[in-house]
Amino acid sequence: MLRTFLRNPDGQSAIFFILVGTAGLYFGRDLPFGSLRQMGAGFFPVCIGVLLIGIGMLVAVQAFRFEAEAMPKPDWRALFAITAAVVIAALLMASVGIVIAIPAMVAIAALSAGRPRIAAILGTASGLTFMAWAIFIFGLGLRIPVLEF
Repeated sequence: MLRTFLRNPDGQSAIFFILVGTAGLYFGRDLPFGSLRQMGAGFFPVCIGVLLIGIGMLVAVQAFRFEAEAMPKPDWRALFAITAAVVIAALLMASVGIVIAIPAMVAIAALSAGRPRIAAILGTASGLTFMAWAIFIFGLGLRIPVLEF
């Protein structure tokens, strides 16, 4: 029964919710709690922790009541490609700017799909680069390098 619970995606989610909620209670225990009128620094983590533990218990009950399919095997190529894309974009952003970093991120993330199409990659990269420039540099006035060598 426990083995079935641990293989069930709902059971895994329940364990995750309960662990994160317990961490919130643990890290919020030494902070002043306060009251509803004057919330202390510990109010939010403790309340969220209790809420997450409650949600975790409800999900655990669902996992015990209904049997679900086992989790499918993860797509390691997609996981690695998406992670690498984000890391490389973060590393490139400060050194060469968004004109190089965002298309590099899109191209690497496209490797997570089976056969990426060049037109889709170019369209997505140019659209995201323009949107990043319009929102963060033009709209918000952030000092992000556009193109540097």
